Amino acid sequence: MTGQEIERLITFNNKKIEELLDPSTFVLKPEVEQLIAENKRLREQCPHVFEHGVCIFCGTSREE
Repeated sequence: MTGQEIERLITFNNKKIEELLDPSTFVLKPEVEQLIAENKRLREQCPHVFEHGVCIFCGTSREE
């Protein structure tokens, strides 16, 4: 998977997370947990290209 594909999927997942989150409740929905887990898996596969200490594709910082 290319960096651009990973970036696109993480952006899509983050938008879905925003839609699913309910600020009036503190319960994490299973769908949100799955999306967060998928983003973590995608970040592990990312070819990382760092600019100013942050990956331009997945947003991971160089320190992580």
